[in-house]
Amino acid sequence: MEGLPIRKQLQYLKRKVQIKEVRMDNVIEWQSIWKEMHNNLINQPRCPDHPEYPHVRSLAQGVINDILEVDEKGVRIRSHLSDNEDFIDAERFEIWWNHLLDYKSASLVPGAPNNPHLWRSRIVGAIIATCLPDKIKIVDPKTIELNVEVKLSMKGLLIKTPWIDKILDGFKTWEIRGSNTKIRGPIALIRSGSGTVVGICELEDVIGPVSISKLRISKSFHAIPTNRFKKGLPYPNTYAWVMGNIKRLNKPVPYEHPRGAVIWVNLSTLVVKQIRRVLS
Repeated sequence: MEGLPIRKQLQYLKRKVQIKEVRMDNVIEWQSIWKEMHNNLINQPRCPDHPEYPHVRSLAQGVINDILEVDEKGVRIRSHLSDNEDFIDAERFEIWWNHLLDYKSASLVPGAPNNPHLWRSRIVGAIIATCLPDKIKIVDPKTIELNVEVKLSMKGLLIKTPWIDKILDGFKTWEIRGSNTKIRGPIALIRSGSGTVVGICELEDVIGPVSISKLRISKSFHAIPTNRFKKGLPYPNTYAWVMGNIKRLNKPVPYEHPRGAVIWVNLSTLVVKQIRRVLS
């Protein structure tokens, strides 16, 4: 992309920000959990009746379910009881994982008060318990619980008013900074001086150092009036931090501001959980 004219680069980045859809409600690294489940699924013991497939048994009745296919989108299984095939998408497992993070336990009984989702819940719960043995404890055939203390972590970026409002209102996707950053992925957005998290976003990329000419023609991204650049660049080395999938929290979440923090704040597990609840 660096070899393209500046206007072409801006068009490309605008399309990228508009098209990319990233689920932000899973601030814990769900992908690492799903990767572990994926690897354990394909390495389950072979079915005694269909040795070409690994299998998982339901917890209550011990019904065999062949694991026919596993990929990044989910798992396709076949029940020996009904002989029906079902595809369970990864998001279904994510719903269960997030429920376990919030409530520490889950019922496998469809429609029960502590049941994350009633569809195929007995086998979904069994798969989670079987494939995450070091994280999930089987209490009884109807109940599983989280067996580890999972520490949620998230970085919060301090942004001054009025720029944070422009970001949350969708008028600003470039945050102009005087340094680069290697941080990528979900971050919290903190209104400077308020002691609260007011939004979240995906930090997708960093562009720079950018030239004064690029800043002047890219107001639609950074929302800074061009007269601010009459004296040149705002920083000796100026970078654009590219944000996507920006969401305003319905209710600001308070946090304890560490002394001396001016750019980033490491948010506590409690704050991250509160952010997740506001988003759910």
